[in-house]
Amino acid sequence: MTLHVAFLGGAGAIGASSIAVGGPDGWVVVDAGMQPGEEGGAPRLPRFDLLAGAPVAAIVVTHAHGDHCGALPLLAAQAPHAPIYASMATQRLLPLMLGDALAHMERTHAAGGPPPVWTRRDLEQALARVRPLHPGMLTIVPGAPRTALRATSSGHIVGALSVGVRTPAGAVVVSGDIGAPRQRTAPAPQPPPFVGAALLVLEATYGDRAAADRRAEEQRLEADVAACLARGGHALIPAFALGRAQEALCILHAAARRGDLPRGAPIYLDGLAQRVAAVYARRPADVHPALAPLLGDARADPFRAPPTGALRSDAQRRAALQGPPAVFIAGSGMLHGGAAAVYADALLDDPRSGIFLVGHVTAASPGAALLAAADGDGMVWRAGRLRRVRCQVARYALSAHADADALVAYARAAAPQQTALVHGEDAARAALAQRLRASGMAVILPDDGAVWTPAPRPALRAAAR
Repeated sequence: MTLHVAFLGGAGAIGASSIAVGGPDGWVVVDAGMQPGEEGGAPRLPRFDLLAGAPVAAIVVTHAHGDHCGALPLLAAQAPHAPIYASMATQRLLPLMLGDALAHMERTHAAGGPPPVWTRRDLEQALARVRPLHPGMLTIVPGAPRTALRATSSGHIVGALSVGVRTPAGAVVVSGDIGAPRQRTAPAPQPPPFVGAALLVLEATYGDRAAADRRAEEQRLEADVAACLARGGHALIPAFALGRAQEALCILHAAARRGDLPRGAPIYLDGLAQRVAAVYARRPADVHPALAPLLGDARADPFRAPPTGALRSDAQRRAALQGPPAVFIAGSGMLHGGAAAVYADALLDDPRSGIFLVGHVTAASPGAALLAAADGDGMVWRAGRLRRVRCQVARYALSAHADADALVAYARAAAPQQTALVHGEDAARAALAQRLRASGMAVILPDDGAVWTPAPRPALRAAAR
């Protein structure tokens, strides 16, 4: 019996994550992500073609971010008999996130872009097969009696898991995205699901940096938002609909309750983030222990108690922009589009207002261009024309990803025979690999399409295309 691990996507970069663990019962595929195409182009997908030759025994989704679940309906259609596992919170988030992804693909196609890579029927059939994977429990895969799954909370967002796959040929741990400590919405990361596995597949997003002082970053955001509102402006927080939006809302809602924001200033949650917040509000068992007692409290619940409000239409957005000072929390987090782009275009010319970014910003994104303009000549391209940036622009280190120290600690706790670093840029993977090797660990840096096997000795070979 031979163990194989195929890196289908998201190995040498962030996006389209998918790892397949092959044992005597077939493949267990952990995650099926998708990376949206640039400027309406085709999305980037995992190499599902590498699964040919053996059945897919099961599919596991670590969490509901699109780069980990966006291609799930496509994989599910390719493997129609495989059960799909996720945490109960992720099970409730998947319809929201994948439904939004389909709507985006349909809009792109209507504007002349490529057709959706999967259909509504694919989505409905996939969602009907999702079953809960309970953290801490050993789950035997139906129809694959020699294959077992065990998950622990990874602390990245609500419902996020690390996953262990145990086969007679050996065990593999896939970390998923490991969470940053001291978040307000997600619980703290738990120890790896297995110790001493043949391979640990470890994310390396922030493998080259130390975390900022989170409370100091929160205080800086609170102070900047308060000053913005006090001078009569609006504050826009572009945020990913799942995770960062709810985190930002909890930070500012707590500040408002303490009296650290101007009294009566509304905090509006816009778009998909509202529906995600509703799932959080109904899952007290899955959120951070300090947040759970607040849910349902008429004064303290950050998702439903004043000053939190919701905006659902263009007319409501226009009215709010013309109204008294307010906070808008809206997607997309990097200003690629969505309601956040609408607010940003309205606020650029207002020196009283501010745009405050709280999540990951890629170098080629509109959010990065705005930050560069604010630090440079003050000019930015928006909607096909050059605009002057007169509003305040700032960024805060409120990531949901573990830093290098936490990633090293996770790897040491897992004590694997070998570690593969994925989900990170070249510099981050190289820096983390250096630290792990210095502590005596064997490390590989696979590319997409590579296949790892421990027999006769740990090796990495190129996959046939």
